[in-house]
Amino acid sequence: AESVLSPTDVKALALAAEIYQRELSAGKANELTTRLVGHIRSRYIANKAYTAAVEATETLLAASLPRPSRLSVLYTLNLSKYHIGMKWLKDQAQAGKLPQGIRRGQLPQPLADVLDVYETIRKQYPDVSIWTYHAELAKQVRSFAPKVLPEAEFKGLKGPDAWALDIAMPVIKANADASAVKSAVQTVQAIIDECAKVQKPGSRKLAVDLGAELLEAISPSHSSWSGAMVSYYNVAGNYAHYVFQENIKTGRAEK
Repeated sequence: AESVLSPTDVKALALAAEIYQRELSAGKANELTTRLVGHIRSRYIANKAYTAAVEATETLLAASLPRPSRLSVLYTLNLSKYHIGMKWLKDQAQAGKLPQGIRRGQLPQPLADVLDVYETIRKQYPDVSIWTYHAELAKQVRSFAPKVLPEAEFKGLKGPDAWALDIAMPVIKANADASAVKSAVQTVQAIIDECAKVQKPGSRKLAVDLGAELLEAISPSHSSWSGAMVSYYNVAGNYAHYVFQENIKTGRAEK
């Protein structure tokens, strides 16, 4: 796969930047952008040359693009960054380097880069909903959790779970797209359920804490709220029972 732009494409993008500066009709500008984006996708993205695709789209974004054209280029940049993020996760998994016991709020750069594009689209095109993509990213990141190498002791959240939570929670809190919220809630709930099943100290408490965080984030008006509430009470009840049984074993239960 080509990791850098071909000299021909570098020249083509420079020429395109000059053409955009002319007083093009909206139709002509859109036609040019469609051709350029199509070329980037077929030559670079389709051949997994994602770094070159990022370079091409960022070069285009630096030009005087009409507003509709800019959005289609941003979508292509997003696709390129998404693939880079997924490749990073696959590489980490294959090398056995996906971590465990990760703190929240520490997204790896390849994943943070994808969110940066989402944020750019949201700011520049407030009428365009990008939340579905946001929720899907959380789901895909979370799918790497089973690839984390098992450890004897429970150390906390697996890396992919911690990162998925950091990606999914803003979708739930924003409550701007009902289907995206539903997807994000499902991702978070899957993490909670797994923590609740792990028969190791600390895991059940983590499930309770995450359940409480989910309830605080989700709007009571959303269809997923009642399910999250039932789940929380089940997880909290199971944890209370577990603590009580442990206290009995150590003689700390009230008589």
